[in-house]
Amino acid sequence: MDAVTDHEIEVIVQRLEALVTELEHDPSAYPFYLFVLVAEAFAGTKPPLATLAAIRRCVALAHRMRAIRTVLLPDASPWNPLTALVDLLHAEATRLTRLYGVARPDYRTHRRTQQQAFHAAFTQATGKVYHPYGPVKTAKERTTITAFWDETLRTALARFEAEGAADTLDAVMACLPAWTDRHHERWSTRGWREPAPTEVLQLVTDYLRVWEACREPIAQLARAAVRRRRWWSGPRSRRPSRRSTWSRNTPSGRSSAPSRSPRTPRKRTRPRCGKRKPSCSRRCTRS
Repeated sequence: MDAVTDHEIEVIVQRLEALVTELEHDPSAYPFYLFVLVAEAFAGTKPPLATLAAIRRCVALAHRMRAIRTVLLPDASPWNPLTALVDLLHAEATRLTRLYGVARPDYRTHRRTQQQAFHAAFTQATGKVYHPYGPVKTAKERTTITAFWDETLRTALARFEAEGAADTLDAVMACLPAWTDRHHERWSTRGWREPAPTEVLQLVTDYLRVWEACREPIAQLARAAVRRRRWWSGPRSRRPSRRSTWSRNTPSGRSSAPSRSPRTPRKRTRPRCGKRKPSCSRRCTRS
């Protein structure tokens, strides 16, 4: 499928916004499923590089459609598009950090140091030991977790932009998965909590800012790692076989390998009693 242009993207998004506005005034099945079909076809295209404005409009559409879907399909399974977007960012950050660790294994030292500092800060602020899973986090605990990783990422990114050293980039990549992980904010004492569009857009904006600052250094490290990998896995000299070694050492060029004589078949003896089995225990009566 050919890539769609910016003008075509604008037309599709305007059509989706018109359908959502119609559904908000008069919820019915036809415009709802028309929206689903148009959105599914739009998701299967190959758009150019998405802009932040387009992402903002799509997030707002998903948030508005969530309320409309609840009215039209009250018995359907829950649909949480903003949570899915946050999970997608966390998965991408985790995969990027894992690939980064192949080129820079030393970044794991920064990750351990940050985790130790986080556990100490959480215990000091709440008086409890941090556990990733378990009881629902209180409002103070959720605020403590989010504020710590926001400050850690902000500090590491500022150091990297000021110094530009590989060690400072390690600190940025070490805290990226923990910063994008917002599973502690999903549940509150009142139940399930879907993130607000402003929170998701702020997270996407900060993630794109981090990516813009670290994209070129990460690409340089990846190219250097690929060159080093190719150098280590270069063409190896083949070990000569035994037959070629014999042929090279003999003056006539022929192989002087010791030939095995054919094995002579073992002669089978038949007992005097006519039995085929040599282990006959009966005394033979024939002379």
